[in-house]
Amino acid sequence: MAGNEYRNIYRELRSRITRGVFEPETALPSEHLLCGEFQVSRPTIRRALGKLAEERLIIRRPGVGSFVAPPPEEEKRRKIIGLDVGNLVNCAYYYQLIFAGVSQVCEECGIRVQLLPRGGLGEISGEEVCGVISTVAEEADYPVLASMSRAGMPVVLINRHVEEYPELITLRVDYELESRRLVRHALNAGYRRIAVIGGEVSRRVYGERTNGWLQAYRDAGLEPDADWMLGPASANDVSSVCRFLREVCPEVVFVTGGEFINALLMAVIAGGWRIPESLKILCFDDLGNYGERQSIPLGYVQMPLRRMGAVAVSCILDYRPGQPAVHQVFPASFVFTCADGLLL
Repeated sequence: MAGNEYRNIYRELRSRITRGVFEPETALPSEHLLCGEFQVSRPTIRRALGKLAEERLIIRRPGVGSFVAPPPEEEKRRKIIGLDVGNLVNCAYYYQLIFAGVSQVCEECGIRVQLLPRGGLGEISGEEVCGVISTVAEEADYPVLASMSRAGMPVVLINRHVEEYPELITLRVDYELESRRLVRHALNAGYRRIAVIGGEVSRRVYGERTNGWLQAYRDAGLEPDADWMLGPASANDVSSVCRFLREVCPEVVFVTGGEFINALLMAVIAGGWRIPESLKILCFDDLGNYGERQSIPLGYVQMPLRRMGAVAVSCILDYRPGQPAVHQVFPASFVFTCADGLLL
């Protein structure tokens, strides 16, 4: 029995390493401490450590100690998978910025990125991936993602607020707060007739942004007219947008999503309006690429999307089972591409 003592110690230490109790590249307890814990002699401990070293689970450094070996190269290059490519052409710039941040950190860490089409949850294997980043998860996806998280795979949701599943990591911009601040900027500049394109109160994304518009008015002691809102179903129809602008005659238009900007600009041209002289545009989406290319004077919310993508990767790499999930709200900034009364 005594001859098997080192085997029992080897098995216990090996179990602690594989379960993550002893993390990669960290020092094991000293031989003296291990002797005291297992109540054996130092040669027995050294024999157990020698077997772990033979299997390349630890690295022994004479005069320094024993350290858990770093993950093998194939482990380091496990994939982080995004779930949101496919039919999202209208928001391409948004996703390009997120993936730029993801790709930068992954390249620095030697990790590959694999993009899955929507509905690709069933293709994810815990043997291949070290975490999931999703930017288009819907409520129906949350139970599956939460189950994956509870099983030990970190899941990061970008721009999703999911209180009912606290195990999911969330990195987001507060849509309602930033919309409220942007519309309040226009109200403070003296504009009172601010219409909403892509506005509604039921859906999460457009609803939060629309509610920010409404709250900005109430902050100013005002109440907007219900007719000053054009819903998402009509926001991409040029004739509907043109008719809406003629009927409402807004001073400012607040667009709840960049996917509606093309129809608005075509309606502006068709209706003979001039930007920003007769109509000013505010948008909740980063339109830097669009505005520079088209030289359109407008104001927009610029979310730190590249940084959020980078932080998402860091959250996955820093993840340890059992630790509380990260929930971080990022402040946005405003960009104004026209130096007139409103867009200063």
